[in-house]
Order: sequence, then C-alpha cells, then structure tokens
Amino acid sequence: MSAKKILPWLLVALCMAGCSEYPLSQKGVYHTDKALTGFWVSSGWFQKDKGSVMIAAENRDEYSIFTCDRMGREPSKNTAFPTRIGDKTFLNVPVSDSGNPKATGYEIDEYILSPDGKRLTLIPLDTDKLPKSIHSSAQLYRYVKDHLPELLSKPVTELKRY
Repeated sequence: MSAKKILPWLLVALCMAGCSEYPLSQKGVYHTDKALTGFWVSSGWFQKDKGSVMIAAENRDEYSIFTCDRMGREPSKNTAFPTRIGDKTFLNVPVSDSGNPKATGYEIDEYILSPDGKRLTLIPLDTDKLPKSIHSSAQLYRYVKDHLPELLSKPVTELKRY
C-alpha cells in the first residue's frame, strides 16, 4: 500500500513507520483532549512546505483532522481517536486503500503537547517491530504497553500552534 497515494502530507510523514492492522483500542474507550484542537503549522521536518493542520474534536471520542499544504492540492480530511497507555496518549488514524472507505490499517502515533500548549510532537509507533502473532486490539495494547519506549520511532513530526 503506497502511503503517498492514500494520505495527506502530514499523515504520509507519520505513516513512514508503517501501519498496524489493529488500533490500540476501540473508538469510544478514551475521550478527546480539547488542548489538541486548533490550527497547527509544520515546523522542522516540513519547514519549506509550511503546510497547515486543523484538528477539531468531532465529538467526545473522535477528532477530525484537516490538512492543507501550499502546493495547490485540495485540503484533505481524516479522523483519529485517542488511546491512553499510562501517561502516554496515542492517536489511532484509520488508513485505507484508494477508493476503499473501510480502514485497512491504522497509523498509531504518540502525541505530546508542550506545557504551554504551543507545540505538538507526533512520534510514530514502529509497526515493523510488532510480532506477527498480534491478532486483536487488546493484544496490541498489551504488547505496546510492555515494550514502550523502544517501539517509538523516527521521524518525529513537530507542529506549532498558529
């Protein structure tokens, strides 16, 4: 599956570590964080692109993520839902093959907000390090919980509040 054909520019960066067949939890188990919502612009990795992201809490269980770059492409929309493992919060972002509305996998990223709420760091879960014996969200959750932080990978995406 080619991530560049499926995902907007922000999610392409995040999906470089691969996608999981399962999310860390089911949607609705954890609630959205209002501090994550707002307008964000890329910094660091995509600095010359200067794309923008709007994250909105669609409801108490799910975010809408709108991305737009300055390359003349149409803005795109995706969704995400949170999962907490200890003091870490992750976003489960459904991804699908082109033309297929049903999720065929999940990009999973830890997100960290700076104490002042002006910077957002996204750290992808390296799904290449997951064993093939995982066959459910519950198994994935337990494995990730037992193997953090070595499952987190690079590149890290940095965004700043606009």
